Amino acid sequence: MSLATLTRLALAGNRTDAARVALTALSALLASLAGLAALTVLAIQKPPGDPWQQSEQYANALLREPGLRGGTAFALVLLTIPVLALAGQSARLGAPAATPAR
Repeated sequence: MSLATLTRLALAGNRTDAARVALTALSALLASLAGLAALTVLAIQKPPGDPWQQSEQYANALLREPGLRGGTAFALVLLTIPVLALAGQSARLGAPAATPAR
């Protein structure tokens, strides 16, 4: 199937279907942003010298102090859990019920 066909099938239907697609896309975007933020925090390099030397270019202590960066990244990854749960629930919003097998 082409991308145009998938888009047309995803948007076909009533307002509930459009809301389902929009909420699913929004929650996937938010989860991606939280994951990218965690990777960005982990990518901060330590300044040369003392291993506990602070990175003075950052105003926030969570980014400035090397010992807090791992916990900050972990918290950002944990933030993706409820957002992905929202994606799962919004994908089910207004979806047709499965018919039982005969």
